[in-house]
Formats: sequence, C-alpha cells, structure tokens
Amino acid sequence: MQIDYSLPADAGQPRFSFISPVNWCLHRPLDQRHLIKLCAKDYYREHGGDQADWPVVMALHAGENGRELCRYRVDLEAELVFYPEVCEDPADAPSADLPPELPRGTPGWRRRRQERQILEVMARATTPQTGWDVYQKLRRRGRSWSADECCTIMLALVGSNHLKIAGQDPDCGWRYVLAVSHPVDNPRYQTDKEA
Repeated sequence: MQIDYSLPADAGQPRFSFISPVNWCLHRPLDQRHLIKLCAKDYYREHGGDQADWPVVMALHAGENGRELCRYRVDLEAELVFYPEVCEDPADAPSADLPPELPRGTPGWRRRRQERQILEVMARATTPQTGWDVYQKLRRRGRSWSADECCTIMLALVGSNHLKIAGQDPDCGWRYVLAVSHPVDNPRYQTDKEA
C-alpha cells in the first residue's frame, strides 16, 4: 500500500510517499496516528528530516493527488548517550600488552580474537570491571557473543596472568583489572613461528 504525506508548513515541498507492506485504513484515527509515525520515520531517514527543525506538522493524504485526511504535529524525541573512554598517548597503545593475533582459520583464532577484544576494553578502563561491564562495552561495539562466554574468557585471562581479580561485586561477580606484568614467555601465547 502506498502511503502519501506532506508537510503543509512547507508549501514548496512536494508530497512524499513510501510503500507499506500492511493495508491500513486511512480513515481510522488509530491507524492514522500509526501511519504518521511511519511517515515521520520515512521523512527523517529518506528526505532530510534529520536536518529539519522538529516538531513538524505532517498531513496524511488519500492517494498521490488525493485530499488531506488529517494533520498531526510530530515531535522528535532523542536521547543522546555518550560513552567516554580515556584516551592515552598513542605510545601507550594497549596492543603492546595483547597476546599475538593468530591467522584466521587456525585452531583457537576466534578465542584469541575475543581475548584481545576483552584486553583492549580492559586497557581503556579506569576502574575495575566486572564481566558484565566488559560484555556491555563489547556489545555496544557490535560483538555478538554472550555475557557468560565473556566471563569465562576473563577467568581464563586471570589464569594466563593478563588479568587479576581486584575484588567482588555483590551483584555481578568478580571485578577485574589488568595484571601489572604480562609474561612474554607464556607458552599459551606463542605462535607456531615463535615456538
């Protein structure tokens, strides 16, 4: 079903339209309200609405050249969330303390990549982190593994002296910090070329 709408305040602008997979009843107020929300999303994403001064008045039309059915004032509510992380001097990059990467497809390469991602998050943390804290930060970056897997890997990193336990959180379990020293000769982190 083609949905047609316009911004009556901007008389010079053309009507906009998009295709909806659902057949709506254009004369029912409940459907009109929902359709106006869909129109607002379309306007925001496809027609420069991200640059508009919200709120805007939108009109729903019966067909491409049809009459105006209703008008709604639509406001955009946005909550901007910022996640600051401490930026160190480039010379202090966390990669210096990370276990070496394994070539893709070799045994253990996925686990090694996960370990490196966890250690990168820990290197940027300014306070002790729980497994849940680290999981949340990794999830915001688009990582798709579970919180349990994250905690299991962090415990393994304690065993390999990359992390140490700094205490316990009553709700989330252990709190971790980076270990002071990272043993270079740990056989667990030697690649085939080094061994």
